[in-house]
Amino acid sequence: MKSKFLTGIAATAMLFTVLALPLFSEDEGSDKGGDAAADDPMKPGPEHAALAKLAGKWDVASKFYDMEGKATDSKGSAEFKVIFDGRYVQQDYKGEMEGTTFTGLEIIGFDRVSKKYTAHWIDSMSTGAVWLTGTSKDAGKTIEFTGKMSDPSSGGEIESRWVHTHKGDDSFVFEMFLKLGDKEVKFMELTYTRKK
Repeated sequence: MKSKFLTGIAATAMLFTVLALPLFSEDEGSDKGGDAAADDPMKPGPEHAALAKLAGKWDVASKFYDMEGKATDSKGSAEFKVIFDGRYVQQDYKGEMEGTTFTGLEIIGFDRVSKKYTAHWIDSMSTGAVWLTGTSKDAGKTIEFTGKMSDPSSGGEIESRWVHTHKGDDSFVFEMFLKLGDKEVKFMELTYTRKK
């Protein structure tokens, strides 16, 4: 039962991987004056320009952790593209989980009104869509997302925390943590490397 629970969570999760990838803005939440588009919260801002840097193809090295903290390695790939005139970035993910082909789709954005990053995730192993919001304390180098996702083992929801850490223009790391009872456990770690 734990294996099915973890597989369901991993699938739903996968990422979000993703969910949010590092938004590498040097001026998060601040507009540089004079530009009418920069002053309009309905138009893309500097956070969106930073997200657009994700566009391209990536190799993904994955680690999935069991309840005892033992990791299983896997590989995948992702492609990011800018959509809706720079307002969002779409991730198409392909990989493998426990010997099964796994695909996921994520939409990442930044809400200039709420000043929060947003991530929507759906995949081929779950009927539950995931919605998270995130903030950054270091100008987008590290983004922490929080939210809830469907828990197939209980029929309810489980709290999840995702951390996206920018390692440079060609690399970032996504970590996913789940709240099991009163304990937070690391569930997965994905390392993205840009394809050359």
